[in-house]
Amino acid sequence: MKMKIFPKILIGLLLLGMIIASGCIGGPAPPKEQPPSEKPPTEKPPAERPAPGSVEAIHFSKLIEFLPPAPSGWEGGEPQGFIFTIENGSWSQAVKSYTKKGTEESENPVTAQVGIMDSAYYTVGWWAVWKGFYKWETTEGYAKTTTVKGYSAFEVYNKPGKDYALYVGMKDRFMVFITTKNSDRDTLYDFANSINYNGIAALG
Repeated sequence: MKMKIFPKILIGLLLLGMIIASGCIGGPAPPKEQPPSEKPPTEKPPAERPAPGSVEAIHFSKLIEFLPPAPSGWEGGEPQGFIFTIENGSWSQAVKSYTKKGTEESENPVTAQVGIMDSAYYTVGWWAVWKGFYKWETTEGYAKTTTVKGYSAFEVYNKPGKDYALYVGMKDRFMVFITTKNSDRDTLYDFANSINYNGIAALG
């Protein structure tokens, strides 16, 4: 019984919104991923990465510029931005929600959320659990590592709710997180492939 309950709890935790502290059995079809137009920037070796708070967080107004417009057939909400003070520095985040047209009034609307965060190298938000992610698969869904446009990522699926989530890390600093509800995997990657990851990584 514990083995059945634990994945449900873990899926729920992974699909909650950002942590505010300091977004298949049978083998799903490959997502409609597009080949990257260029290689991602070369990552610095761990020893050369700046210390937490040694850089100034990018203001959320700049992160908002990288949130994708609503795809055809979708409505996009007003983007929201935040900046949080921590220790001697700060970190920032921008988020936008989307709803598929024609489902707004239904009991289970098709929705998505895209967020971008700049951790300024602090272990905050999803970076606080990034290295704790691990792969698993059950009849209830799965969690697995993957890559998106050349960047390391983690994909999660909750079958009962038709919920998907994707977390894409860049330079141990920036993270894009995407969640969709009552949708399919192609919808998740439609949003994922519309984001300029190299542009975000080049911010700092």
